[in-house]
Amino acid sequence: RGVVVWSYVPPPADAIESRTQASHIRWAELRAGQGELIERDLTPVGSGDGNVVVASCPAGVGNCPAGGEVTAVWMRRIGAQWQDHHYALMYARYRPGTGWGPVSRVDPGQGATSDLQPTVAYLTSSATAVVAWARKASAGLAAQETRRI
Repeated sequence: RGVVVWSYVPPPADAIESRTQASHIRWAELRAGQGELIERDLTPVGSGDGNVVVASCPAGVGNCPAGGEVTAVWMRRIGAQWQDHHYALMYARYRPGTGWGPVSRVDPGQGATSDLQPTVAYLTSSATAVVAWARKASAGLAAQETRRI
């Protein structure tokens, strides 16, 4: 059993502006003995979601849940236009049998900063997902030197 998660841009998306507006997160569950994948939307079309990363806390490892758990983290465009370069990080957790929990913001108090390039891993001793990312002090493409982890 497993979960596949990816960023999807529905056609036609010919320009970067339309691509970043239309992008969203999709997923499917892989089950032993079943050859068919049923693709589903995790976030709505037009949410501006992309650059998804995934980590798992496998069943039987450390203090991971009995059925295991997966956490997906991605970037959401929150600027009005792509050129604003203003992104927030979102996440959701998946557990077999109950499915995906609510989509939430990694840092609800983010403000005017732009959060980029997420990575996620589990501390299996506590079954805690840990997210690291680059934060830029302001939105926009200027002042890249202000990025911090």
